[in-house]
Amino acid sequence: MNNFPQQDNNGFFNAKDIYAFVEVKTPFNDWIRRCIEYADLSEDKDFYTNLRESIGGRRGTDYFFNSDATKEICIVSATNKAKELRRWLINLSNNRESGLLLNRQEFMNIFRMVKIFSIYEYRAMALEKNSSNYIKNAILINPKFYNKDVLYSKFHIWRNEVLQTGKEVLKERLKEYCLIERKRIPAKFSQDEALTLLGEYEQIRNAVWDLLSSQNKSEELIKNICDLSQDIAREIKPFLERLNQSNLFFKKIEEKEIKSIGLI
Repeated sequence: MNNFPQQDNNGFFNAKDIYAFVEVKTPFNDWIRRCIEYADLSEDKDFYTNLRESIGGRRGTDYFFNSDATKEICIVSATNKAKELRRWLINLSNNRESGLLLNRQEFMNIFRMVKIFSIYEYRAMALEKNSSNYIKNAILINPKFYNKDVLYSKFHIWRNEVLQTGKEVLKERLKEYCLIERKRIPAKFSQDEALTLLGEYEQIRNAVWDLLSSQNKSEELIKNICDLSQDIAREIKPFLERLNQSNLFFKKIEEKEIKSIGLI
């Protein structure tokens, strides 16, 4: 088993762990100075330091490097183990960028999204945020195309296609569902009503998609985070508030939680 250095909750690696893994012959203090100088690393950008408590002498310094800086350190170190670590870090970065690997903070944000998007008003906010972003990007690409009504219509066509929430698609999905469940096919239904029957927490998944799309995240990351959000919702089963259910007793989510996921 390769004991690769472990990231802390903020995604940083302890220089002592890196040093132990890459197996350089240079003394630690000389090695760390050379790495910082040769890789042109900047404190508070690429790494940060902590002073250790003194034990009868001069206080030592601990160094903590982010993932990109650690890759640079591997190049400077130039050992076989450093090459192995750098390849592992590249794979780690790819998994993080695709949403397949999350740190503690990112995972907690997904839990917050599931809780926040159980409430209709916040799902509507995510949808509005995504449509506004779509229109803004469309106008940036073609400044002459400024008809927002047309763009808004195009947005919903695109969204329904990606999420399989168009009226005809939902109608076919409802037919299949009602045949399996031996239920009467509703003559009329809204998108919200259809999704409620088809999958209790699909609406949370769609709201997560709206939020991440509005932030211009990659398609792969969006898909993986959306799937994980829906799986979490199925497990924890939050009560799903729907249109017109809010009243004087409606419990708002704390603003700091909404900010933490980028909804406002």
